[in-house]
Amino acid sequence: GGALEITIICRYSDGEYPLGKFRVFATDSADPLNLGLPASVAGILSKAPSARSEEESSMISEWYKFQDPDYLTKRFAWIKAQRPLPLDEKMEQLKMALTWAERAVPDDPPIVQLRSDVYYSVEQVANRRLTGAQDLTWALINNSAFIFNH
Repeated sequence: GGALEITIICRYSDGEYPLGKFRVFATDSADPLNLGLPASVAGILSKAPSARSEEESSMISEWYKFQDPDYLTKRFAWIKAQRPLPLDEKMEQLKMALTWAERAVPDDPPIVQLRSDVYYSVEQVANRRLTGAQDLTWALINNSAFIFNH
């Protein structure tokens, strides 16, 4: 007198695989997604505890851990805590500002020319004969008799 609902769970990404063999479970449980024990765990549990190997015992323990909701919640929180922290926007802005402030400031062309002039003036002061010859030439060029004759 009851209704039977059958749900097929196909765990393939594109769904192009035809169904081969599949199981049909019937239950009156409030948790219908519990599909029972895996075959490997059921086979190990069918043995007496003293007859199980160390590997089989650890396999059962591992399977049991993943059935415990508290363990899964704590494990998810631990995995989430292991993730790297997101980048701080203010820190990134400060890093960019620091990079901008550390770049070399280009020299202004008039300042470069003035530095060159100072360098040549210092060289000229060191050579007294050159300075005297330039002064004499300048005086002759600016003489009114020189200007009048040319």
